[in-house]
Amino acid sequence: MATVSDETLRQLNAINGWLGDVFGKDTRLSGLLNDAGLNEAEAEAIKTKHLARFLQAVVNLIAANTANHDGERRNSVMVRHYGLIDGNPETLQSIGDSLELSRERIRQLVEKRIRLYSSAKRKEQFKADVAAIARELLGNDDNEVG
Repeated sequence: MATVSDETLRQLNAINGWLGDVFGKDTRLSGLLNDAGLNEAEAEAIKTKHLARFLQAVVNLIAANTANHDGERRNSVMVRHYGLIDGNPETLQSIGDSLELSRERIRQLVEKRIRLYSSAKRKEQFKADVAAIARELLGNDDNEVG
């Protein structure tokens, strides 16, 4: 089994925290993969061979989906708050200080982005996109073998 860096584990925890706020407290990335139809062997291959690339692709997906709604500067608020890039979440206060906004305004912006995923349709699309990312990585394995 490949070793996983501390940064990758922190990023996984950050993404799982975000998923818990969007999909429900018990939701984890591995559960989304299972719900999307990946079998245990495929999920294990993602965890052992592709985790860092998979997590980065999921972060890019989250950032791209929310950027379309409020612009890049405001989108970075949620990404920074959850620590999605490097697994190091920032406080509302520190983000507010850097953007010259109040802590309360930052909280509102984070909540707004969380609500973007609240509809059942958006959640299902996110699951499908995450599964597509996983399958693409697994498909690359198949192409390398031949």
